[in-house]
Amino acid sequence: MTRPPRLRRIGFVPDITYFKPAGTPLRFMEEICVSMEEVEALRLKDLEGLDQEASAVKMNISRPTFQRVLASARQKIADALLNGKAIRIEGGNFEVAFDTKAITFNRLASEYDLWFEDKGKLIFDIEVRAFQEVMLSLLHPWLEIGVGSGRFARALGIQKGIDPSGELLKIAQSRGIDTCLSSGEKSPFRDGSFGSVFIIVTLCFVDSPRLVLKETHRILAPGGNVVLGLVLRGSPWGKFYEQKKLAGNRFYKHATFYNYDEVIMLLKQAGFSVKKVISTLFQRPQELRDMEFPSEGYDPDAGFTIITASKK
Repeated sequence: MTRPPRLRRIGFVPDITYFKPAGTPLRFMEEICVSMEEVEALRLKDLEGLDQEASAVKMNISRPTFQRVLASARQKIADALLNGKAIRIEGGNFEVAFDTKAITFNRLASEYDLWFEDKGKLIFDIEVRAFQEVMLSLLHPWLEIGVGSGRFARALGIQKGIDPSGELLKIAQSRGIDTCLSSGEKSPFRDGSFGSVFIIVTLCFVDSPRLVLKETHRILAPGGNVVLGLVLRGSPWGKFYEQKKLAGNRFYKHATFYNYDEVIMLLKQAGFSVKKVISTLFQRPQELRDMEFPSEGYDPDAGFTIITASKK
């Protein structure tokens, strides 16, 4: 008995599912069908700019399978464009991803928050110390996307935060943070509402880093800054958390880590210019003992990287 094929996970369902060349009656036209998972592969690789490894993880398939799906999608689109064929988006072997991250963080909100007082206390203190290197130059007012339980917001003096987890926002509110239930991809704020927007660790948990940074650009005032706090793929701590992800950790199984070059490219594509980079957390995961002071510039041996970029 053959095993049924694994469903490919998609995070986007297009509103428009039919395209045809202008000026040619449909009855005279050949049609090509592009499956939903093929569209998702195009979205992740060619629109979001993710590498094939990260895209495969998003779709819950192997990298070779992702390569085959992507190649098929590109071949079909090229055939349609060059030979004047219609495109129908339909069918496939897929499942639509639910917001399992918000469900997880709602269910484990207290456990998540207590980490900052237990195993994560020294890490948190080291990271807060590093953020102090960039705070004085930032325009107000401030917003944190992915504010969570408000630990960083309170420590850094960030007045307002958004998050898709209602339970975490309740904790943030108890710390005096003005909160709003929202995702980073589509916020309720007007254009140019903020002088600075913080995205601390959150980028690895969002569905679309590109859309989050694009939305950040929209709500920033001219000359405003985005401040990213990142655990980068390939760094000692990035490898540590990747192992937790592979082991099925309840939080990190939802994470997709990015390397430094990928983050810089995402920032440039969203209309940002990098101003300053700070590196910290040089002690290895099993050797963490002492408070650290950050250094300026990108260092691949650092476990935590802060990138400040300005809106062009």
